[in-house]
Amino acid sequence: MVAPISRLLIHAPIMPRQNAEAGGFDECLEQFAWYLDGPAVAHGMGSIASMPYADEAYVFILTIDVRFVTLTVPLVSRKKLQTVLPTLLEDQLLSVQNIYPQVFAPLAGQSASLRTVAVMHQGWHDWVSLQVEALLAPSVTVLADCFILPPPQDDGVNHAFTLKLSPQTVMHVMRTGAQTGLAWLEEGNTTAQQGQKKSRAWDWAWVRQAVLDETVFQTKLMTSQKRRTRSAKGSMRGSWSEFFQKTIPWINASLGVALLSFALYGLSLILLNWKWQADMRTLASTALQSVPAQSTTPGAQPLAQLIAYTNRVQHRQGQLTSSDFLSLAAQLQQLRAQLPADAISEIDYQGSNLLVRLRSGIDPTLVTKKANDLGMAIEPLGESRYRVLAYAGLGVEPALVLKGPTP
Repeated sequence: MVAPISRLLIHAPIMPRQNAEAGGFDECLEQFAWYLDGPAVAHGMGSIASMPYADEAYVFILTIDVRFVTLTVPLVSRKKLQTVLPTLLEDQLLSVQNIYPQVFAPLAGQSASLRTVAVMHQGWHDWVSLQVEALLAPSVTVLADCFILPPPQDDGVNHAFTLKLSPQTVMHVMRTGAQTGLAWLEEGNTTAQQGQKKSRAWDWAWVRQAVLDETVFQTKLMTSQKRRTRSAKGSMRGSWSEFFQKTIPWINASLGVALLSFALYGLSLILLNWKWQADMRTLASTALQSVPAQSTTPGAQPLAQLIAYTNRVQHRQGQLTSSDFLSLAAQLQQLRAQLPADAISEIDYQGSNLLVRLRSGIDPTLVTKKANDLGMAIEPLGESRYRVLAYAGLGVEPALVLKGPTP
């Protein structure tokens, strides 16, 4: 079951003329008359901020505070038209200072250049707009109170209403056209029927019915700036939401393509690594098979030939081998750390090994044990002399290592 819609009808106070130039309108804060129509009916007078919540709100500005002017305007954009309006209104108004003109949409069947302009005092318009911002209703309509009346009839009779402002002052409001109306003040009592107008007193009962008919409203007098901004922001949020909803499938597809690309890239790296390892095994096999053909030492054992060939290959590539001086010196440095500080008295490099002379008194067995613990191959030569051999990690006997002559 759909819940009934609640409507808040608000009648603005009259603009105080003595404070119009100074802009002091706060004395009117508590002078807004209101009527709540819906499941709960209530009425009262006070500030807009103190009024109850409703689904729809209608704010009626007194027609006496609005001047309606019909004139011919150039067919330009709304922004440019708003700029030239003060010049166009100079012949219609006593002064165009501190005015807020609002151009209504052209009427159907009439020339687009023939427009109606509603003119309000700039300060009063801004103050009322600020008060309207306090309304929490989702829908807010602001219009002159003359538009609560039906348009003029074909017989020329205009509808009007009266509103008693004080015991001596009565305001008359008349609708003179689809987008025009007028109001004036009179002193003393007035009759309900005068001349060519059908008049009645302002009463919330018939005002409520006119709002329910929704046939008498022709134009809005003002639009809440905050409400327009919120609406724009909400529209922007909705647009972004729709945009993201439309792009989510593309984003998912892009992520899938990216993941597939990374997987293929990883697979290609694995295949390249496997190919590199296969190529290295092939090169190593070729190198081993070519060692006998490149051997220059008749009768040398295959391991010794491989060592000699490996040395030549690494030297051609600018790399160190285990039989180079720096490599042997690094091993000797590790051995020296296990011996007394002044243990080494002489070092001689023999091309593929080091001849080391230690000071007398150092046990050869201790030296050999320390070298074996470090993974070195060292050969005692007697008289405190030792040969540091290369490729000790291959387990090659000292006689197999290609070394220089023994001094």
